[in-house]
Amino acid sequence: TRRSSDLLQKRRDLCIAASAEGIKAVRPGRNGIACKKQGTDGIEMKALLVIDMQENYLGKNAKSHYDAEGLIQNINRRIAECQENKELIIYIVNRFFYQRKAFRPQLADGLTVASELLFEKQHADCFSNPDLVRFLEENSIDEVEVVGIDGQFCVGMSALGAVKHGLTAVYNSDCVGIKNKAGFQKMKDRLEKAKVVFI
Repeated sequence: TRRSSDLLQKRRDLCIAASAEGIKAVRPGRNGIACKKQGTDGIEMKALLVIDMQENYLGKNAKSHYDAEGLIQNINRRIAECQENKELIIYIVNRFFYQRKAFRPQLADGLTVASELLFEKQHADCFSNPDLVRFLEENSIDEVEVVGIDGQFCVGMSALGAVKHGLTAVYNSDCVGIKNKAGFQKMKDRLEKAKVVFI
């Protein structure tokens, strides 16, 4: 409808305006913004958060116990689906406070880069970055889907952070890497208690 089209264009304009204000120099990219009608009165806005899929965690020289190739393939398939559905795709990278300013986290080789939306975090919960929170608010995002590493830590904590900010959080199990599956059970209990949706 014309109203839906006007609202979607408004969301795009907000996204561009947010970028102009200096939010990590991010822009909407080619994937656009999610738009799913809710009845006749509302529009549901979704975003995919790709968390910590970095070369220093998943590359050849990384000391990790993830199935990097399989995880990247699964996430790339999900990214392709989100592109087809015109959903917002956001990449989150981790840079600890003690790492040198010159250190620039690189996305893992082979990972599809479908947008230029990139935000840094220095804590497990990516919602600790106020720029990300503001960006999601300005684009009226209602639901986020979390994928990446690690389910026990950053991905799980980010899902909890989304709930604390009033968003629906979706945990995509096929697209999340977990080192310690036994240790993940406590986090899973917290996520279920917080009403995070598992798929």
